[in-house]
Amino acid sequence: MSDDLRVRERWFSERLQTHVTVVRWGVLGVPVLVFPSAGGDAEEIERHGLVNACGPLLAEGRVKLYSVDSVAGQAMVTKTGSVEHRLWLLNQFHEFVRWEVVPAIHADLGGRAIDAITTGASIGAFNAVAVLCRYPDVFGIPNRVDNWGPQWGHQWPTWRQMLPQYLRELT
Repeated sequence: MSDDLRVRERWFSERLQTHVTVVRWGVLGVPVLVFPSAGGDAEEIERHGLVNACGPLLAEGRVKLYSVDSVAGQAMVTKTGSVEHRLWLLNQFHEFVRWEVVPAIHADLGGRAIDAITTGASIGAFNAVAVLCRYPDVFGIPNRVDNWGPQWGHQWPTWRQMLPQYLRELT
């Protein structure tokens, strides 16, 4: 992915009490917030080929991909803090997405308040649905779940096939 199509930002979130990275790929198109897997960071989707798999959609200007560090997921994987703390952090993570990431996306779109598509792999899919349900005012409600059959494992190669297909159908 060329560097002019990729922007990386990092800021301190008061809600999460930590620094968080947000990465954007593309210059035009419908905003798509891609949540990483449980222990993933904002650049995980690039390392695992999801950004390249969406390359034609990015090149056509149909989508702009955004991803954030999985702050709550990382705490769950490493079992950081008490269970209560991890649940608090999950709630704060969703608040961070709504009140910090979404406005940053809108600013990146020139101030236009366009509803973003949410998606993710593994626990990222949970976060995508969770923020969609909690904040329907900023994420398009249409959703779908398809059973591709047992030959499609819960792995990156499957997600590299699925994500571009669904985005092409949605945009």
